[in-house]
Amino acid sequence: MSSITLAQIRLRAREKSDMVNSNFIEDPELLNYINESYFTWYDLIVGVFEDYFLDDPTEFTLASGVSEFPLPADFYKLAGIDKASDAGSDRFYPLRKTKWRERNRTENSFSTYALSPITSYRIIKDKIIFTPKDGAAGSFKLWYIPTAIPLVLESDTIDTYNGYENLLILDVAIKMLNKEESDPSMLMVERARIEKKMQDMLVDRDISGSERIEEVDGDTFSEERFW
Repeated sequence: MSSITLAQIRLRAREKSDMVNSNFIEDPELLNYINESYFTWYDLIVGVFEDYFLDDPTEFTLASGVSEFPLPADFYKLAGIDKASDAGSDRFYPLRKTKWRERNRTENSFSTYALSPITSYRIIKDKIIFTPKDGAAGSFKLWYIPTAIPLVLESDTIDTYNGYENLLILDVAIKMLNKEESDPSMLMVERARIEKKMQDMLVDRDISGSERIEEVDGDTFSEERFW
């Protein structure tokens, strides 16, 4: 992993659009273009369902009688929720998403292997709702992808991999040429080529084996994503 600063993105976008010495697009407007392209670029990488922007887990505890937890302010996409098998235990098991028809389930049910309530979750608006409600208490780990932070300062950085920032820079340069009413077609061809390459290479970051097929409900198998 490497990083690139806002100042570097700005300069390279001006170079790509041949506007290094031009004041036609001033820096405040260019910053808007950069952030617009950055959010799209970020979504592209998040959308391949790999762990490029996955944070360390947020740990929290629910007291008895509590079955809701507010989402972090920077929450974007859920990667998974784990729950401790017992109070004070360092052994965690992954939770499943609550089926919509079971959203009002309140009774306790117990797993045969952990002897603890089988808890499930569902995200509703800005909080996580756990069921069964009277068995949600315990310690949890919340794994999630944070939202992209807009770039503001020249020294602000974004994390990138293997030259992937080139797609972001090309997209900004195309916006600049469009504003100037110049022909961006060559850059659009280059952008399409790099985007296709990124989509092919971003998937299966760990090429040692696939996690796409997982066991579900005993002997039934299905394709499962992180969210």
